[in-house]
Amino acid sequence: MGKTVNSASSSSNVHVMADHDKGESIMFGRICAPLSKKEVKNYSLPLSPSRKAIGDKHLELVSNSSNSISSSYTPTTGSEPRKFKRRTRVDLDLAKGSGAKCIAPSSNSSYVVVDGPKLDPCVRKPEFRPYDICFQGRRNHASIGATLPEENKKSGIGKQDEWKEGWVLRPGMVLLKNFISHDEQVEIVKVCRELGLGPGGFYQPGYATGAKLRLKMMCLGWDWDPQTYKYRKKRVIDGSTPPSIPNYFSQLVTRAIQEAQCLTKKEYRVLNVEDVLPLMTPDICIVNFYTNNGKLGLHQDRDESKESLRKGLPVVSFSIGDSADFLYGDERDVDKAESVILESGDVLIFGGDSRHVFHGVPSVFPNSAPKKLLRDSCLSAGRLNLTFRQY
Repeated sequence: MGKTVNSASSSSNVHVMADHDKGESIMFGRICAPLSKKEVKNYSLPLSPSRKAIGDKHLELVSNSSNSISSSYTPTTGSEPRKFKRRTRVDLDLAKGSGAKCIAPSSNSSYVVVDGPKLDPCVRKPEFRPYDICFQGRRNHASIGATLPEENKKSGIGKQDEWKEGWVLRPGMVLLKNFISHDEQVEIVKVCRELGLGPGGFYQPGYATGAKLRLKMMCLGWDWDPQTYKYRKKRVIDGSTPPSIPNYFSQLVTRAIQEAQCLTKKEYRVLNVEDVLPLMTPDICIVNFYTNNGKLGLHQDRDESKESLRKGLPVVSFSIGDSADFLYGDERDVDKAESVILESGDVLIFGGDSRHVFHGVPSVFPNSAPKKLLRDSCLSAGRLNLTFRQY
């Protein structure tokens, strides 16, 4: 016959029901656990205040293939606390915050994730939600249009499609100001958004150390893995295949390099401009989206093939949206680096002797994007950067 035994723990008022006549089970609240045939004289199950109620939102869910409690519990005499060996632990707060890891359970256990990255039962890899680079919702187009004339007079944004300017910063490094027209920028944003919302789209990359880059990234052609610094045909984090580089993008790259070669030929009066700035056909494009607090430290682009690096095949960079401070130099030292402002529509090219230059983006200037671009493309606040290269 059932008998009530008060728990010895002062932190809980849980009553324990023991059946001494049959010696088959013990009741912890409403949970039934099997007993050995020996009579149990004393039971103690201290519970922390945060786990008194079964319905507590921070409850640790424990599952097993059977319907009974999934704990290996053998009651013994004495007043020492009983220890439970949990086979599977699912924490409701598991997926909160970045870098949460899901551990696959054993084959005889069910598995539930309440929130965060979902697991495909076959692949056992996290399913990443794509990042939308465009503004979600409605902008006040009337107010944006009303501010255009006044701001255009101050910043010269309205003249963007009327003039272009090119600067040779150093041998093999050329900056083409306002090279990409307004309509071309809108089209680039549109295409990047469509590709970014599909397989292999935008995500937040991280290094092997667990540190996250302060940007969203999408690769076209080949995928670049920041943990191994290598290019692959499939993305490691989810096995997706990177989208192909649109022909429209490749044509803009070729046109930009040819324009830079013309400026280089005039600047250095060389017979063969390929010796200073060679032509290349891009098969890789890394698309980065920087928010207002986005940044990228000084680094070199040296992950392409040995032949590509030996020939000095250039990197071509498109800037769209907010302006950014761009650093470059021969050493990885921000104090010795030179800087230039990259604005929406600018193209920066570095190849030849400048192919291994250190470069980075220490800051993005908030609310510096052309209002007309924001209105026509719905690009979110931030900077969209496309860097093309040949493997």
